[in-house]
Amino acid sequence: MAKQDTKPSTGSLGLDSSAARAVLTVLLFAGAFCVLQRLTFLLRVPPLHRAPFWTPGALIVTALLLEPPRRWWIYYIGLCLGVYAAFFNDSVIPVAAGMLAAQLGFGAAALAAWAIRRFGGSLPFMSTTSLLVFVAFVILPVPVMLAAPVDLVNVHFGADDAWSFAVRSVLTGALGLLIATPALTLTLANAGVWLGKRSWSRIAEIGCLAAGLVTVGHFVFGRFAAEESLLALLYAPLPLLLWVAMRFELAGVGWALLVFGFQSTWNVMHGRGPFVSQSPEENILQVQLFLLAISLPLMFLAVMIQERRHASSALYETQLRLSHAARLAIVGELTASIAHEINQPLGAILSNADAAEMLLDSAPASLPEVRQILNDIRKDDLRASEVIRRLRALLRKREMELESVDLNEIVLEVVALTGPESRRRGITIETELAANLPLVRGDNVHLQQILLNLLLNGMEAMADVPGAKTLSVRTALNGTSVEIAVMDLGSGIGPDRLTQLFAPFFSTKNNGLGLGLSIARSLVEAHGGRIWADNNPDGGATFRFTLPVEVQLPTQDSSDTRTTSLELIQ
Repeated sequence: MAKQDTKPSTGSLGLDSSAARAVLTVLLFAGAFCVLQRLTFLLRVPPLHRAPFWTPGALIVTALLLEPPRRWWIYYIGLCLGVYAAFFNDSVIPVAAGMLAAQLGFGAAALAAWAIRRFGGSLPFMSTTSLLVFVAFVILPVPVMLAAPVDLVNVHFGADDAWSFAVRSVLTGALGLLIATPALTLTLANAGVWLGKRSWSRIAEIGCLAAGLVTVGHFVFGRFAAEESLLALLYAPLPLLLWVAMRFELAGVGWALLVFGFQSTWNVMHGRGPFVSQSPEENILQVQLFLLAISLPLMFLAVMIQERRHASSALYETQLRLSHAARLAIVGELTASIAHEINQPLGAILSNADAAEMLLDSAPASLPEVRQILNDIRKDDLRASEVIRRLRALLRKREMELESVDLNEIVLEVVALTGPESRRRGITIETELAANLPLVRGDNVHLQQILLNLLLNGMEAMADVPGAKTLSVRTALNGTSVEIAVMDLGSGIGPDRLTQLFAPFFSTKNNGLGLGLSIARSLVEAHGGRIWADNNPDGGATFRFTLPVEVQLPTQDSSDTRTTSLELIQ
């Protein structure tokens, strides 16, 4: 039998598909560059025929930032095609000059993209360092490299106002790169995530912001220069820009600045706004300086907001891991008792199954007895399944999921889970649960973890107490909050330790890590509540935590409680 060739095919289909994708990318990039360049031509201020900012360069840098270097050649070809199409028959800049600028521009953009990848981190524009690298390696050198050939010629031949022309040329490239590159890069990189998390409220907020920006921009830049107090209106967009920075970070700031850049330039072209009182050269320079003055502070503010938000998020993905580790440690303390709790019903199931088999062998007609045995088997099976269900809920790693919960039910579940351990230690758990307790907004598993930690700490506090040992759990309505109290009859807490109980890595146990109560405090505070401890007048200590009620109910009689003991619960 001939051996079959199992190597993957590299035939014409794969090559054709790869080539087709490359051709499609070239055409799309060329079309995008051509459209963006043509839009920039619309912002040329006569008689200089120069736009205050040039955005097509941002498209080049964005493409090279988002694509690996091995695919950069595709965008070089697309750039050459796009430049030829954009400058074809242009009355101001000939195609040859545009093609020469394209070579310089692509080289400068490639160098800038490499520098950002090398020094700015794997995620561009996500940190202050990355933005500083962008400013240092893109905003300063790239426009200089683009404008240098023409500027050197002007200086060499002694052209009038050559240095002023050079400054405006550099500012034109720098502003376009500064404003548009972060907006394009972050939008294209995160479009899929943003679309997946879209909500109508978010869409409505974006729509309101866009309408507000256009309206305010028209009011500021669309008025005639003869009107009084025109310059004071330049502060009017500030609240909206701060709103954008707070809510939509750097990408939103970039798009907002593009809107204002277009509006201010368009109105300068038509003799309106606060930047038309001088010569065309000075008017362009004023627009550029205005955009530069508002862009840099807002962009750095937006990046710092991003960093703070991501740090808070990272501190939260960490708190969840610590919380999960604490649950694992708690379950580890209960291992012996839980094993006994599961083995007991499993042993009963086996004994009942043997008894049923013996009855069927000796007395086939004894169906009532067999039915009773099967009913016992079912109860024991459900009992073991319930223990396993509670354990799986505690052991599962999960994020906080807020829902309406009944704290009385949580108390009963946790008391049942710790029942085997309390019996092993000779401790009776009593509960006093307030009737008609309002619901709270919380995560069922994390609230169980808090109470489980307090119960085990209470048992540990009574380890050396002689005689009868009782651990009490009480719930009550305390104003607009529900309070849970766990009271033990141990030796109490030293006054010097009361203030440190919930600090990280502080433990009263010889072999404790000091994370249990610290994590409990974090979880309680994440639910909007507070936790504290006090010594009891007659000995022992009481740990309490409160959670805000979800719906306030009429005040109930505090004496209307349900008093039970562990034996009744079991």
